Amino acid sequence: MPVRMRLNLQYKHRIIACIASLMAVVMLFFFVDRYGESVREEERRAEGTVSSLALQASRGMDEKLVNIRNYYLQMMEDEDIVWALENDISYSDYSHISRITQLLSGNGIVSDYISGWSFINMNTGWVLSNKGMYPYDRLRNRDAVEELFSYGSGLGKNYWSWRAEEESVDMLEPGWRNTVDTGALTLVLKVPNSWRNIYGMVIVNVDIQALLGSGWDRTWKLAVLDGEGETVYASEEHFAAAGKRLYAEDDGSITDAVRDGAYILSGSTSSVLGWTCYVGTQWNPAGMINQFVILAVTAAFLAALCLFVINTLYKPISALAQRVSNGGIAADGQSDAIRGSELLHIAEKVEGLVDSNRAMEERLGEQQHELDKLFILKMLRGEAGQEEAQVYLEKPEFWTGGGIFSVVSMILRFGEESESGDAREQEICMEIVEELPSDILQLLMLPPVYHQRSVVFLIHGEDKTGLLDRVMEAYSSLQKHVLEKYHLNISVGVSAAAERPEEVRGAFLQSVSALNDSNSDEGEGAYGKISACSFYMDEKNESGINRRLANEYESSMHAAVLSCDRDRAYQVMNELVHYLKAERLDRGEATMYLLQITNAVIMSAMEAGVSVHSLLTEEISVVYQRIIQFYDYEKIRRYIKKTVIDPVMISVGAVRDTKAYTLMEEIRRLIEEKKGDITLAECAEALDYHPTYIWKILKMETDKSFSDYLEEYKIDYAKKLLKETDRTVADIAAELNYTNAQNFIRFFSRVVGVTPGKYRRSIRGAE
Repeated sequence: MPVRMRLNLQYKHRIIACIASLMAVVMLFFFVDRYGESVREEERRAEGTVSSLALQASRGMDEKLVNIRNYYLQMMEDEDIVWALENDISYSDYSHISRITQLLSGNGIVSDYISGWSFINMNTGWVLSNKGMYPYDRLRNRDAVEELFSYGSGLGKNYWSWRAEEESVDMLEPGWRNTVDTGALTLVLKVPNSWRNIYGMVIVNVDIQALLGSGWDRTWKLAVLDGEGETVYASEEHFAAAGKRLYAEDDGSITDAVRDGAYILSGSTSSVLGWTCYVGTQWNPAGMINQFVILAVTAAFLAALCLFVINTLYKPISALAQRVSNGGIAADGQSDAIRGSELLHIAEKVEGLVDSNRAMEERLGEQQHELDKLFILKMLRGEAGQEEAQVYLEKPEFWTGGGIFSVVSMILRFGEESESGDAREQEICMEIVEELPSDILQLLMLPPVYHQRSVVFLIHGEDKTGLLDRVMEAYSSLQKHVLEKYHLNISVGVSAAAERPEEVRGAFLQSVSALNDSNSDEGEGAYGKISACSFYMDEKNESGINRRLANEYESSMHAAVLSCDRDRAYQVMNELVHYLKAERLDRGEATMYLLQITNAVIMSAMEAGVSVHSLLTEEISVVYQRIIQFYDYEKIRRYIKKTVIDPVMISVGAVRDTKAYTLMEEIRRLIEEKKGDITLAECAEALDYHPTYIWKILKMETDKSFSDYLEEYKIDYAKKLLKETDRTVADIAAELNYTNAQNFIRFFSRVVGVTPGKYRRSIRGAE
């Protein structure tokens, strides 16, 4: 029996060896036969690939350039840019300068492709750039700048300039900050938008490396030549030489893929700059021979290894088969050499692995919430890879699938009176993310995250109506939660409806765009911008929603409410409904207009100092829900007039008729009771008015902001105590709620010009 078993094993091995040898011979003939065709096929594939990549490179460059140009054209209409063109700015105009700097630096939208910028106002004679701000007469390269200004007269107000021969001034050279970079690739925009009176110019320096240099590795080479055939960018110097030869042969025209020495390359011309993008790869057929040889050697090695592994694995299996066949006793009567079952041993090992895996899954489950939030942040940044996304999206508890969703971005509104900085804002936002009420969490499809100074939510709905319903319910609850807990208002931007997970990044940018629109359109008081919910709408998007017209209706309603003109408010509402009927917009599109006009009424009332929550007969969330579910224009028009416009007009009128000095007396009394130790929010809460209204009354009566009025009160009170009492400076500091006497002394000296002690001696000496 043992001898027969050994012969069988040897025969099995011979059969496996024969099969392996036959496979090796067949593979060898196959490799030889297919080699020629593989070389030709690989060459055709490489030619097709470089042609496609060249076209992608030129189109990708054009798309980035068009996006940069469109962004800056849009920024030229921003109110801060227009203000800077029409006014003589100074270093004290910090808020305008900061906003202009943010806009012209790319605002996080095109910043990756911008290396510098300069804003030149030849009328007022100043230059503002990423290097600083200085008078125009200090500009060192004024001739080059004025050449750019005059050069574009035949090209229109906006054009691209490429000056490869001009070098930028080194940062270490004297006067570097007083130069404007006019070399390399620049976008030149002349402002303002009047052909007859152009006196300003914006020069945007494009980072060539960032524009062209990403995505090209050792396999695929890129060379970009300008209209004169000179190198703009090259991933490798040798490949640039091949591109120049092809450019010279074809005079810069688009060509099919060709062979040039060690390269296969193809070109495609940009429609924006006229540059030619050449993409290629090194071609080495000999390398394919090496690959075939390596493959054959590897196959032989794997075959031999397989034989060894099969023989090794077969031994315990054959022994186990012998043990089973003989009941655990060998044929010669001796005990079987195998002790215990290998299969049982393997099963025990597997069970141990299963237990370890289960423990690991439990630990991962504890961190899953944080991992999900990290993945959401990756999606928002556009960093989630396809494989990583697939792993997450296959989990039903992470992505529900089906229906549509919107990305909602929320930011806090701190007023100019607030001393809270970025750290406080981030702290509150992180607290909102971690401690969001359950009624809001139930409306979300994924955990909320803090990203780019905003709290980001993803809200899911089966259709547009359901999605709008959930968005407005979440907005109303979130507004109430933040106002009650933090005494702050919020602004919310809502993206258009999306369907696929890969649209999350674009939807987030839409929500940010909606926030930016609300920033430029809302009114602002001392306590910060009032709560607002803005929907993303293109100037005239595919759904037919006209953003400009919607903003006009909103502005008209805002003015009517603040002026307490109910007839005008009715007229705006009637005109809106007439427009919706005439355009025959579908229900979802019409709802966007109705929600925006309702928000305009509510926000205007809050700005006028009216508490909307106590004013309306129904909760704001109920009002939103009724608007979303409307089915008849006439009924929804009457509903908005009766439920929203009428009570708001009555309350705003009552507030306007109230004697402002009466409220001013209450403010003075409260400040005196608190010895000046009170904030605008605390004062507004104690008097049951909106903080913006308190700020406006104080400004109207005293021409001072709230902080200035508190400062004046503290100084007057401190002077009185210094003059009429013998109390120490430390006692007076404690009376005014200063943490220590030194802070009080610094405050008094800054405002009065002398220390408290010197002031007391001067007063008593004069007496």
